[in-house]
Amino acid sequence: MALRELTDILGPENIDAEALTCFPNNVDEIIRIVKTTRRLGVKVRAVSTGRNWGYHTFFPKDKDCWTLNLSRMNRIIDFDRELGVVTIEPGVTQQDLKTFIDNNNLPFIVPTTGAGPTCSIMGNILERGYGVTQYFDSFASCMSLEAILPDGNYYRSPLLALGGHRIGRIYKWGVGPYVDGIFSQSHHGICISMNVALKRRTSGIMAVFFETDRAPATLINPIVNILHVMGGLLGPIKITNHHRLLAILDQAPELRSETPLEKSLRAQEFFLANGIPHWQGFFAAYTDDILLRSVQQLVENALKTSVRRLYCRIDNQEPAAARERLFLDLVTGTPNHRALPLTYFRAPKLPGPDDPFSPEKDGAGILWYAPLIPATQECVELYLDFATNITTRFGFEPAITFTSLSDRCFDSVLPILFNGHDANQAEKARACYRALFHEGQQQGIIPYRVPECFRDLIIKSNREVVFGQNLCHPPRA
Repeated sequence: MALRELTDILGPENIDAEALTCFPNNVDEIIRIVKTTRRLGVKVRAVSTGRNWGYHTFFPKDKDCWTLNLSRMNRIIDFDRELGVVTIEPGVTQQDLKTFIDNNNLPFIVPTTGAGPTCSIMGNILERGYGVTQYFDSFASCMSLEAILPDGNYYRSPLLALGGHRIGRIYKWGVGPYVDGIFSQSHHGICISMNVALKRRTSGIMAVFFETDRAPATLINPIVNILHVMGGLLGPIKITNHHRLLAILDQAPELRSETPLEKSLRAQEFFLANGIPHWQGFFAAYTDDILLRSVQQLVENALKTSVRRLYCRIDNQEPAAARERLFLDLVTGTPNHRALPLTYFRAPKLPGPDDPFSPEKDGAGILWYAPLIPATQECVELYLDFATNITTRFGFEPAITFTSLSDRCFDSVLPILFNGHDANQAEKARACYRALFHEGQQQGIIPYRVPECFRDLIIKSNREVVFGQNLCHPPRA
C-alpha cells in the first residue's frame, strides 16, 4: 500500500521500490509523504545524499523503513554576502557550495570535511560533525533551520518564526528554550533548509605539519599551550598514527592482506623503509599574511622539543608536495577525496580509476568509534592503551586520529575497517565496537556520536541516568 501511495505522490521515476527509497523534489512532497506514512503506520528515515561513509553504518536498515533521499533538493536558496550566511537545502554538497562561491567570486571558505566533494553540508552539521577549516565545529555554524515534524507540521527557528528574517539567520540561540538542537543526531524531524555561517577567507593561510616517533601523550601539553595562545586563529589540530596514514595513502596494497598491521613484521618494515612516522600532526592557521611568520615562530617554539620534524606551507607562496597540496586545498575550502581510500583498506575490491567511491556497494565495511577524551596526558595514554589492545585482539588496525575540539577536549576517530561482504567480519566488527564502547564507558570515555545500529548502548545508558536510582532515590541530607 505504501508503494502505491508514494508513487501517486512522487511518480514512478522518483521511486526505487527494491531499495525502499524515494526521492522528493520539494517541501510539499515531503509533507505529503510524512502524513501518508504516518497514517499507514510506515516508518521513514531521511538522508541528505546517502554518502556519509559509515557514520550511519552500512548494516541493513529495517525492512519496513522507507528512506527519503533528499539529494534532489539541492538549491542554494540565498546568500547574505555582507553577513556571510548561506541558506541551503539538504542536498547541497561541498562541491556545490564551492562552485557557487567561485562563480560569484565570494571571499568565503567552504566548510570542508574528509567526506569529500559529493557529501551534504547539512548532513554533516546535523550529525554534529567537524571538519578541517577554522569553523570546524559544524553544528556551531548552524544559525537556524526549518524542518518538517513527524506529524507533518512545519517548524521554524524562533526568530525566523517571529518575523526576524535577517536576525534569525545570524543569531544562533533565538529566544526562549533552545529547540533547534533536538534535530541533530535524532529523528525528530526532516530538516529542509538551514542558514549556515561561513568563515571569510583571510589574506594569509598556513598549513603546519609535524612528525614524531614519541608517544602522542607527550604532545598534549604543547598542543594545549598552542590552543591557549592562538586558538582563535587555528583550525583543529589533528594527530594521526602510521596505521591511519598507510590506509589513507594506500601506498602498500600488498599489506591489505596483513591483519592486523600492529602485529605484521612486513608492515613495520614498510613504515621504517618509507620513513612513515609513528605519528603525524597537521593543522592550519588563518590570519593576515603579515602575521603568519609570527604564528609560525610561536608554533615552532611550542613544538620543537617534542617533534622530530616540523614544516609549514603558506598557501600560494611556497611550493608544496602533492600530499601537502591536498591538505592545503581542504583548509582553503576546496573539497577532495584524499581521505576516502581509508574506507577501502579491507574491501574485497578497489574502485577503478574512473569509478565513483561507493563503499557500501564495493563492500568497504567501516564502523567509526569516536570517543571524547579530556586533553590530558593521563587520559590520552589510558585511551590509547585500551583502544589498541581491543582492536588488535579482534584483528583490526588501531588506525587512530586525535582532533582538538578545544583546549580542554579532544575527539578520537577510530575506524573499524572490514570486508563488508563477509558476514563473519561484519559480526566481529560489531563485537569490537561494543567492546570499545563498554571499556571506554568504564574509563569515563564516551563517543560523541554512535552509529544507528548501536543506539541501544546510549538509550540504555540514558535511561539509567535519567530514570534510574540516582534520580528516584536522591541522597539523604
